Amino acid sequence: MASDPTDGPETTDTRPCEICSRPIEAIRIEVIPATRLCQEHGQMIRKFGGEFIVRSREDKTSKENSLKKNYSGVTTKLTRNEDAVARLRREYAAAKVGG
Repeated sequence: MASDPTDGPETTDTRPCEICSRPIEAIRIEVIPATRLCQEHGQMIRKFGGEFIVRSREDKTSKENSLKKNYSGVTTKLTRNEDAVARLRREYAAAKVGG
């Protein structure tokens, strides 16, 4: 299926990977705008729990102190997994020195 030109231009923006400094693929940035890792390191960080921690909570629409609970949806929040990034950075540095 051909893309509709009215959908807007495809992104060509890129930035360096936080681990190896190679350019992050434009399609990866388009799909995961908050990413700071290239495809390779995005896969590698999964063993440490992923680049992001996702938290969710149900949105309540019920009245205060009501026994009846009404939920309208779910709110999610992405938080950067700094511990995993630090572990991946150490692993990358050790591999670079050792290999």
